[in-house]
Amino acid sequence: MLPKPSFCLNIPKTGTTFTDFFLNAADWLELKRLCRLNDLTVPHHSTLKILKAIKRYGFPFGNLNCRVWTGHAGYSMLPDDLKAYPKLCALRDIKSWYCSSYLYYTHAMTNNLLSKAIRLLVDNDDNGKWDANTRTLLFRHRQEFVDRFKSEDASAQSLENLSVEFFIWFTQTIRRSVKMKKLVGLDSFPHPMGFLTFRTIVMLFDDPPKIFGLTAAALQEYFASGHYLQDIKCDFFLDFDNLTEQLCAVMIDKLGYPRESVTFLKESVDKRNTSPPSKKGRVMQALAQSSLFADIHKNEAIYERYLLPLAGSRHPSHPVQEMDW
Repeated sequence: MLPKPSFCLNIPKTGTTFTDFFLNAADWLELKRLCRLNDLTVPHHSTLKILKAIKRYGFPFGNLNCRVWTGHAGYSMLPDDLKAYPKLCALRDIKSWYCSSYLYYTHAMTNNLLSKAIRLLVDNDDNGKWDANTRTLLFRHRQEFVDRFKSEDASAQSLENLSVEFFIWFTQTIRRSVKMKKLVGLDSFPHPMGFLTFRTIVMLFDDPPKIFGLTAAALQEYFASGHYLQDIKCDFFLDFDNLTEQLCAVMIDKLGYPRESVTFLKESVDKRNTSPPSKKGRVMQALAQSSLFADIHKNEAIYERYLLPLAGSRHPSHPVQEMDW
């Protein structure tokens, strides 16, 4: 019998590459077992591409993220058939999430919004490929962007030496608003809210625009009263710090994967997209010293107080701030 269909609500930088590979590798082993090929081997990426094509157009089984257009589709974006399947989501503490996000955005992700913004606002290189809303937003912040960027040892071609402080400012000021427009259709935030809180609400809730449209007082009441729990569309939360253990437990106990194959993969598959310890330590230290990060914690209060604990996390990286709107 093949594993139950499931779907991962993938907040970026929460182990999503590893989770995707692990689940699909387990699906491949079970498909082989159905064909009486019982040898346990870790499949190659090219093999999993074939598997995903089978699952995309054929009988639904195992992880079905291959059936949507993006690796980070929120619940409200899913077709109705996928909404009915068990859903998993990993949550990560704020400081390590911003650290990972910074390293990926500045070291691994090429031709991103920031590098394009540098070309447009600093280098005056306008290729004309901007949508009207993003272009308007960038020019609204042009003077501050240029002034802040003057002291940066970075360029559109290389972001590796970009300061953590500039990255946080850009994420909270520009990147957040661009994502808000593209993912939710709103022009601005009605009140302060951290980027991670925003991405998590978009990922987990049935009607994100309704939540973002609440007044500050109504938003605080919505979460403090516990009413938000009725609107979260996720069945299994995973703590990033214990991701492999908890993922394996859900696969075996809830999704019908055989213990033998899951245990084999647990012992054989390495983590994906992990940050080098030397770079991670430098960024974590910079985050601790950044004056902007105090504001991050205040703006991420909803996530740290109400959402992160859903995964069993009890280790806030900073004392939880009162929500002051």
